[in-house]
Order: sequence, then C-alpha cells, then structure tokens
Amino acid sequence: MRLYLMRHGDYVVSAPDQPLSSSGADDVRRVLEFLKKTGAAVSEIWHSPKLRAVQTAEIAREFFPDTLMNQRDDLTPNASASEVFDDIERLENNILLVSHLPFIPNLLLRMIPHRQQTAVLQAASVVIVEKADNEWKITDVITPGKIH
Repeated sequence: MRLYLMRHGDYVVSAPDQPLSSSGADDVRRVLEFLKKTGAAVSEIWHSPKLRAVQTAEIAREFFPDTLMNQRDDLTPNASASEVFDDIERLENNILLVSHLPFIPNLLLRMIPHRQQTAVLQAASVVIVEKADNEWKITDVITPGKIH
C-alpha cells in the first residue's frame, strides 16, 4: 500500500477563507502531473474541509478522475492523527491525503514513531509512504522545487 501525504498549495493568507493563490495552484498541478507521469495511482482522495485543501483535492481529481473524494473533518491542521492512522491501517488501496501543518508531520510521527522530526514540509509537497512487512517507510518527498 502506498500513501501520498500532500500539503495543500500556497494560499492567500489575507483572505477570510484562505483560497489557493494562483502560484499555489500551479505548484499543486506541477507536483501532481509529476506524480501521475511517474505512475502514481490512487483510489481515494481524502481531504480537509478547509478551502485550500478542498481546492488542492479538486486539482488532484483532474489527474486522477476516477478517484473517490472523501472530505474528513479530522484532517484539519490541529486534529489528532490517531483516528486517521487507524483508518489508514485498515486500507488496502493507495490514497492521496490532502491536509496541513502540523497534521501531516504528526501523522508521520504516528506512522513511523522512531522517525526524527525533519524540516517543515513546503506547500504543495508530497511525502510518499509505503507499507511493507507491516512497517511504514518514507520512500520519497516531492516538492515543487524538485521538479524542473
């Protein structure tokens, strides 16, 4: 099983609902296009109800059109990662999860407890995590700056 943990794209901080900025949407598209070209396949897209995550998930659906969308209130920035982790553990199919800081790093710490906390995940970045032999491992991190 493969899990794609995506942080939403850059957003307009000064706007009340904080939508994606045009450059944020462009970064999301570039990263998702790269993932699609490298053979990424997902059966579901889970996302936070916050507008910037919804917009990021909608862009993802352009690249994975037959994918189920699942808005989850437990993917907000400060939500507990425990329930989401339990749900992920029961899955067999690949999913793309669109969320925020600090949720994504907290989920990674729950999945890989011995992992050292690393640098802050950039907007529109994806951490690819795979489960093999009942253990989760980070296999790659795709950032907008990594794609040329």
